[in-house]
Amino acid sequence: EDPSAWDGTTPISSYSHIYIVSYTPSLCVNGITVTEENQADYYETEHWYAEMPGINSVDMVLHLEGVNFTAGSEDVYGTYGSVVANGDLTVELSGENTVTCPGSTANSVNAAVFCSGNLTVNGENQDEDILHISSTLSNTSTRMENYALFTQGDLTLNNCKVFAYAPNCYSDYSIGVRAFGDLYVEHAYVDAMSRNASSDSIYSSVGIEVNSLNTVGHDTFVSGISYGDSGYGIRLSGCRQAVSLTGGSFIAGG
Repeated sequence: EDPSAWDGTTPISSYSHIYIVSYTPSLCVNGITVTEENQADYYETEHWYAEMPGINSVDMVLHLEGVNFTAGSEDVYGTYGSVVANGDLTVELSGENTVTCPGSTANSVNAAVFCSGNLTVNGENQDEDILHISSTLSNTSTRMENYALFTQGDLTLNNCKVFAYAPNCYSDYSIGVRAFGDLYVEHAYVDAMSRNASSDSIYSSVGIEVNSLNTVGHDTFVSGISYGDSGYGIRLSGCRQAVSLTGGSFIAGG
């Protein structure tokens, strides 16, 4: 079948042929579309630069060295965010960094950091290499999803601190950290909070929602907190729904 004719519901197994379509990874940072030509242009003024691969490469690398992002942009799927990656993304932290998504009432999905593949955040020192992430919506008339950090694959945090906050949101979903894959926290600290200000939201709010939670190291800490009428601190969804704690501790409250 011509893949352009797929109706979005017919099982793939019913087709006689499957087409593998190549794509070029894309990255938008603080309202700027990163290209091979401009990937290093913003280091002096905004303290970041990116390494962009060629077609079909599996990873992009974004270096953050004391940034304060406050702008957003939209990807081809309608997601609005401050860092929007189509493909796998590795974020290398140096120092304290802040990424704030102002939110867009015209989009169905808002996420301060959005990744369509696997997302890895690396630091060298948990006490020094820090990432603050927040995304806010204030529109009460349109049903939306709001995330501080969203990835469609696995999320891996190494030797860093990540604070993810999705506050005061009138939306279907309000989630601090959402990974459709597994969460791996190794010698790292993650504190995720959410609040849904809409009392009639059927989904309420979630601090952390992942397939499975895995920690390594006595200095690892995971906290998922939900504020509001109802919600979940940490929610496991998907096929695995497993917890593996090899050192460290976690807190869940909702």
